Amino acid sequence: MSARRPGSVDDQAAAWLGARDGGLSDTQQADFERWLLADRRHADAFARLERCSQALDRLADLQPERSVERRHRPGWRWPALALAAAAALAVGTFFGWRSPAPRDFAHVAATAAGTARTVPLPDGSEIVLNADSEVAVAYGSAARAVDLVRGEAHFKVAPEARRPFTVRIGGVAVRAVGTAFNLRRHADTVEVLVTHGRVDVQETRDGRSLLGGAAAATADPPVLVAGQLMVVSGIAATAASRPVPTPPETVAAPEMERRLAWREQRLELGPTPLAQLVAEFNRTSPRRLVVADPAIAQLSVGGAFRIGDAETLVQLLETNFDLAAERRGNEIWLRRAAPARPPGPRN
Repeated sequence: MSARRPGSVDDQAAAWLGARDGGLSDTQQADFERWLLADRRHADAFARLERCSQALDRLADLQPERSVERRHRPGWRWPALALAAAAALAVGTFFGWRSPAPRDFAHVAATAAGTARTVPLPDGSEIVLNADSEVAVAYGSAARAVDLVRGEAHFKVAPEARRPFTVRIGGVAVRAVGTAFNLRRHADTVEVLVTHGRVDVQETRDGRSLLGGAAAATADPPVLVAGQLMVVSGIAATAASRPVPTPPETVAAPEMERRLAWREQRLELGPTPLAQLVAEFNRTSPRRLVVADPAIAQLSVGGAFRIGDAETLVQLLETNFDLAAERRGNEIWLRRAAPARPPGPRN
């Protein structure tokens, strides 16, 4: 941004609003969007100032001759907006901004273990949350921002070219206009799977693309397209470290269906160590399984299971893998079944 960057959030918002009204280059637009995404207070302040700006315009329209003169005077708007920032802050503090503009929207949605949830958004977009997941949504007039706090979610994004839709996962930002994609957050990694359209995957702090030249060769900038998966590690990036992406890979239709089966309340796994299957199942079930015998932790198990249906899964393990189950309250402990005792001698 060529305009100066004052210190307070409201001053910065006023400067960006003035710069945007004058027209932003592609580079400035990218800088502006990064500023909006860097802190939720930025989007809030920008929305407040935009409402003040609209009010100033309405007042100016009551005096046409003077308003024409003012709008052609270079730099008139920034001081007016800076003054409006102070007024907006005072009025906002008093009234709590109980009447936001229709395009403003903030919401936090979460799910517990064993429950999924669909979250409709006011622009027609939709988030489907997997079990034990959480998102925080903040919409403003210039951007639609979502934080994936934990877990997994599928995003179906309504197209709005002037108001990009960005999901932040720690130090990673996934940006889309009109598309659909699935994000799964682990401790320090995120899996990005595009199910429709295309997305850009960037660093949150500076907007640097994490795709490099490895994504669609025809795209500028490079993007991740439908049917592609990318895993990014180091998402809790610090000043001394950056997220580390893996090259995008193409996901075959059966694998795509398996990865998205949770949206239909199914858990599908290929040959998987029992300990990993139990961890995955527990994330989606209110009843917990416990691998009580380390000797069976690496037992290879696979198949399709109904999410939350612990009894059916346990019966399958008992029948096909020679395991025994012990029910302890809300837990089911699994161990190797004791060998059958040979019949004793007859008298």
